[in-house]
Amino acid sequence: MSVLSCHQREKYVLHDRSMAPYAGGCYPLPGRFRTPSDRHVNRQAARKGIALSPGIARGFAFVIGRHAATPTEGREALEASAEIARFRAALHRTEAGLSRLLGSISTVLADAAGAILGAQQLMLRDPALVTVVEKRIREQSTTAEGALLGVVEELARAIEAVEDPYLRERAGDVRDVGRRILSELEGSVHDEEIPEGAIIVAHELAPSAAATLPGRVAGVVVETGTRASHTAILLRTAGLPAVGAVSDASSTIEPGSPLLVDGISGLVFVAPSVEVEREYERLDRELQQHQALLEDETDLPTVTRDGVEIHLAANLGKSADVEAALRWKADSVGLFRTEFAFGIRDRFPTEDEQAAILTTVAERMSPRPVVFRLLDLGAEKTPLYFPLAATTNPALGLRGTRLLLAYPEVLRTQLRAILRVRADYDASILLPMVGGVEEVRAVRAMLGEELLQLRHRSGLSVPAPHVGAMIEVPSTLLVADELARECDFLSLGTNDLAQYLLAASRDDPEMSSYYHVLHPAVLRGIDQVVRAAAREGKEVNLCGEAAGDPFYTGIFVGLGLRQFSASPRQFGELRHEVRRLDCRRSQSLVRRLLRCSTREEILGLIESEETFS
Repeated sequence: MSVLSCHQREKYVLHDRSMAPYAGGCYPLPGRFRTPSDRHVNRQAARKGIALSPGIARGFAFVIGRHAATPTEGREALEASAEIARFRAALHRTEAGLSRLLGSISTVLADAAGAILGAQQLMLRDPALVTVVEKRIREQSTTAEGALLGVVEELARAIEAVEDPYLRERAGDVRDVGRRILSELEGSVHDEEIPEGAIIVAHELAPSAAATLPGRVAGVVVETGTRASHTAILLRTAGLPAVGAVSDASSTIEPGSPLLVDGISGLVFVAPSVEVEREYERLDRELQQHQALLEDETDLPTVTRDGVEIHLAANLGKSADVEAALRWKADSVGLFRTEFAFGIRDRFPTEDEQAAILTTVAERMSPRPVVFRLLDLGAEKTPLYFPLAATTNPALGLRGTRLLLAYPEVLRTQLRAILRVRADYDASILLPMVGGVEEVRAVRAMLGEELLQLRHRSGLSVPAPHVGAMIEVPSTLLVADELARECDFLSLGTNDLAQYLLAASRDDPEMSSYYHVLHPAVLRGIDQVVRAAAREGKEVNLCGEAAGDPFYTGIFVGLGLRQFSASPRQFGELRHEVRRLDCRRSQSLVRRLLRCSTREEILGLIESEETFS
């Protein structure tokens, strides 16, 4: 056998060749499963797209928007003041509608949808939209509908013109908000009556529409979309199989047609043959059997076959995520993203508000330790109330810890909130997007001052929290020894580290052949950090998408990593993979991988070697 089982190798080849946009990381489904082979696909032509959300769905096509009417321009414009009043009333109704939508969303989607729809609510107050629409109504004597359509499209196209692929995807959110306001202006309804179990077929699916689908539909097929889009994020969170980039789907797939959606390989079958159905029935059985096995292993220790214990830490973004961490028996919270409290407000959250959220998480996880990552803003992730100066390259602009140091009161407020949690619970602090030792020292100095003040005010002997640094940019590799001495622990962020090391965006399909975790530079960089931390007796936590992908687990264990921080939903696969590993064999292989000069050599060596287990 090879290093990967035959099914794992097939998965990797399929992923690397057929799903090029995601060649930087393995697809988030068990690698042990074979999707129907090319011979079955070739016997019945499948519509090829890209996998947005994994899973297999069967149902009948419910086509949206095939004959969508364009907003009428026939209505005469009223006086400018009356049109502006109509527009403002529509804004209020839209905001109220989004609030109702948030309240009706299923628990599993509440957090992800809350962040996305909360950001849309903020757009409704954004001067770039509101003020410009009202100005156009006054100056051009046009209807509110006409002004809105023009401004929304201009904003969306401006966003689509930026270089960052993640930012480009936000154009869909702008258009979604515009459509909802337009519906309120015209007095039309937002949602169509969708039969239960249908498969949605559309040119584009708005995030607010995607949030209403769980429990109503079986799957989704769209002509647009990437895995970075908010719609795709919501569909994955809901567990709805989805395929995007299916050309002309809404105009060529007839309503009511039987469909089979393969969200693993990115295929859509219209009126699938008996042979294709039989193959997917086999896959369904394998997936169900494997899921039952993962459930049975939940209470088993995460230990390799030769006795090496692996620590599974949860990546969380909201307090509600804690239940999933407990369900899958997380050993700790390795990374709690604190941005949610900022993203759902139109102002900075107070110290009390932040402390309340963080305390809820720490209390529920206690006695397990929790690592709170400081506010990671900048680039595409800045709230409207925290405007930054324009920059020619947002990815290399002011962000992370550097941004916080430029706004010390924002940083100090967050430090005070975390220290209040630390008074009662095992809480640590993680610094995002660190560039060097000086930033760690600057934050530590502020933390020390705030800690002394808290001890003085409360009279309590509040212990100092541990402080760690994210290793995400190339400079931190070169000063890894110094950072290991300065910090209490390190966290490897594989997403940004690979992206910056290789100068290749992980979300850009055109760069997929360049972005890859199994690149010699990335593996050697990780090895360098692990060795530096070991020399100082410090722990290294592995974060990022690759940490939760069982395809890489044997390699990371062989590199010496013992703590993996991932979504709790990935723990079943990770635990299962760890229990199959032989750590000594992993280490032996990794020593040879580190001597490889190219990604192709690495992949060739992996395929030619004995299995990790």
